[in-house]
Amino acid sequence: MTARALYFDAVRFELEDVRQRTRWTMTMSVAIHLALLLLLVFIRPNVEAHPVLTEITLLGPGDLDPAPAAAAPTAAAQAAAPSSGARVQDQEDTHFRRESNASIAADPQSNSAADRLNSRRK
Repeated sequence: MTARALYFDAVRFELEDVRQRTRWTMTMSVAIHLALLLLLVFIRPNVEAHPVLTEITLLGPGDLDPAPAAAAPTAAAQAAAPSSGARVQDQEDTHFRRESNASIAADPQSNSAADRLNSRRK
């Protein structure tokens, strides 16, 4: 064998060794990155439950005074009394027709604003 043939054999073996290491490191890199991606996607951090919001009501000066027992209506009396704003079905449909565009005319612009600006310049 000549020196040239030995050189090419050494280069070929080194090239195969580099390709093998590259394949192995790329495979490991893809596997590690895939595992990290799966960890990020599927493992959720524990989120602490937020406390329930407390409603704050402003009190008037007389709200803290105890109400007399006779003046307070009972729950049964409140339920029996009709309340305003109850839902009622409409008995008839009401439709509105749009008037033609000719009946709606735009007002011409007033020249008074331009006149006021021009009078200030003088």
